[in-house]
Amino acid sequence: MPALEDLPPAQMSPLSRLWLIVLRAYLILAAGLVIVRVVQLALHRG
Repeated sequence: MPALEDLPPAQMSPLSRLWLIVLRAYLILAAGLVIVRVVQLALHRG
């Protein structure tokens, strides 16, 4: 198996680049909703 430094950079197709952007947006949205829910629960406890 070649060393990592010897491998060429990965070539991404436009479709796989698009899906990575969609996945990143989904993860950011999900994390944001979790934060909003935690804040809501914290504010209603007091």
